[in-house]
Amino acid sequence: PAVVVSIPMAHIRGEREFTPSNKLPLLESRTIDILEQNVDTNSPPATSIPRTSSLSAHAWMQSILAQRDILMWCVYWFTANLIITFYNKHVLSSLNVSPLVNTFVHMSCTFVGCAIVQKGVFPKLTRDEFARIVLYAFIFALNIVWCQYAIKLTTLSLNQVCRAMTPLFQATFSYLIANQIHSFYTLLPLLPVCCGVAMTVRSELNLGRIALVIALSSVVVSALKGVLSMKILQQDLKSKLQEYSFLVLVTPLAAMWTLVLECLFWFFYETQSAAEDDSMHMQQEDKEHRVRWDMQLWLLLLLGGVMAFGVNVASIGTVKRTSATSMGVMANSKQAITIFGSMVFAEKDWTVLKLVGVVITLFGASWYSYRKEMERKQKHGMPAQK
Repeated sequence: PAVVVSIPMAHIRGEREFTPSNKLPLLESRTIDILEQNVDTNSPPATSIPRTSSLSAHAWMQSILAQRDILMWCVYWFTANLIITFYNKHVLSSLNVSPLVNTFVHMSCTFVGCAIVQKGVFPKLTRDEFARIVLYAFIFALNIVWCQYAIKLTTLSLNQVCRAMTPLFQATFSYLIANQIHSFYTLLPLLPVCCGVAMTVRSELNLGRIALVIALSSVVVSALKGVLSMKILQQDLKSKLQEYSFLVLVTPLAAMWTLVLECLFWFFYETQSAAEDDSMHMQQEDKEHRVRWDMQLWLLLLLGGVMAFGVNVASIGTVKRTSATSMGVMANSKQAITIFGSMVFAEKDWTVLKLVGVVITLFGASWYSYRKEMERKQKHGMPAQK
């Protein structure tokens, strides 16, 4: 729902200075972690440390400072994603702002922020590579617009539950586009996810067919965007694009594609209005497009654009400092808080069937994250933590 670019984990791998420290209860280790060692507790450490008081004190202080840095980034990521999710719901549903306008503002602010970070330097690409980025930017813009339409037309809880199906479509597109095959061991937890989504959809009392189609199709587009991002950043343009240089190219193109989508949607609405003579339909159209554009609303949209850039910074910074397991745990926790927070404070007509469906979906999503991490550790020859 937020304007967030998914940066694949493998893209940011690199050699880093290794600083041993005590294990954190949440932030598990991975191959490129700078904080932890994946070693057997009964075996000696892989890196020997001189046992002098000065060096031990220095290592301890470095460990504490590094852990504090990670915890600050995790809190930053968690808070920013929660705030912008509820912010988008308020702006799109309560203030009735068009998702196209909201997306354009987010893209523009993200581009300005990334251009400042890049100091106005743009990466150099060939004509074919730039054409590939232009086509990708269309999927990028369509994903954000479609996700925001899903937020506008459905409840936050249903939207978050449907997004739990993203790994299923990502596995499908990974096979079709990148020829990557996922094991049955990894995909099995997605079965309860699908069952939970079906139960949640069935429990929605005021859910229309168009809203349901948009909610599910937004998950498909999001999965496609994630797979294409992985292919571009890990394979095609890995040596030329980094995180901010990638955003500084994609965001202005996505903003222009948003204007194209605005024209297409306007033409569709005009054609539909001319073909239908139902006065109730016309009144509904007028009501949906009646937005009070004043300085306060523009300032609110600008604030949302700044938050969108902040979410991108939080995502990049947190991914660089934590493990895949930590990101999975935080994503599942954020999803759970969003769902239950929406049900408690904004949805008064939820049923027991919906609650059961949500619990089953969250269980399946957590199970999937756990199995995905176990498979990754086995692939890299790392001992699984129990």
